[in-house]
Amino acid sequence: MGILVLIVAALGWLLRDERATTVQQRSEIAELTAKIADKSARGNLELQEKCAAQADKVFRQLGYSLSKDLSTIQSHFNVKLNKCFMSFSVLSAGGSLSKYLIDAFEQRGYAEYLEFFGTAKTPPVCSLTPLGASAKTCVSASEYAAFVVQYME
Repeated sequence: MGILVLIVAALGWLLRDERATTVQQRSEIAELTAKIADKSARGNLELQEKCAAQADKVFRQLGYSLSKDLSTIQSHFNVKLNKCFMSFSVLSAGGSLSKYLIDAFEQRGYAEYLEFFGTAKTPPVCSLTPLGASAKTCVSASEYAAFVVQYME
């Protein structure tokens, strides 16, 4: 009977020790996970900042200016695709609206939309080129927008 008590006491001590080790390991894992997430977030922020700077540079190289043109520009580093996209639109004094989706570093076009105000519902130019696929024609501003959002999220 004394040996049985001794074995139970030893097993209890081992169990307590294992629980303490498990708690410590979980704490260390949580701390390391937080550090990795923080480092990843900082890395993503740096990529977004570089992407924004490149998009601004390309926008200016194309001859546009936010101050003189009625235009908008948005940049986004797509982590899944590892690419920097810029989406911008320009409203001309002549009554047309142009929209583009471009890879800011490769300067490869993915989508283009051109609409003249006061004309038929179908835009004169609406072209979508998915990554790794051939260009296709689109027929509406909403189809263009649905395509662009895939790259800008």
